[in-house]
Amino acid sequence: MGKDLFQDIKKTIEAFQESLKGHLPALEAEINDLIHSGNKDKNTIENTLDTLLSLTYMGVGKELFIRLLEYYKTIDADGASFIGTNTIKTMNKYNPNIHHRQSIRLKGYDYAQAVYISLPFVVNVGAIPRGCPLGKLKMGK
Repeated sequence: MGKDLFQDIKKTIEAFQESLKGHLPALEAEINDLIHSGNKDKNTIENTLDTLLSLTYMGVGKELFIRLLEYYKTIDADGASFIGTNTIKTMNKYNPNIHHRQSIRLKGYDYAQAVYISLPFVVNVGAIPRGCPLGKLKMGK
């Protein structure tokens, strides 16, 4: 059962990534429109960059993110530097100065006996002054 479950989850993730790739042409058209119209609205550009950055974490949209960031540099060099300098440098690169965590695995434990599934996911939750939209957590519930 564990192996079937793992395969089902793997297929679901791959289908999700393909679905995201299907939206890239629409995002590319939106970016083309922003650039060719000379849009200088920082909020619009930064929101689009945030969306693209979220997609890069899921393996899609890196080229679009970099392209829009290059355009944003012509409008707000400081803002673009803040958003992109560290993001682009660390995107898909191993940096021993940052990535130096110790293993959390238990010494002597045979992990081959159990089936562990690790799924990448992103949750965006906006700050709402009316309270937590996810509800409250109580001990044990």
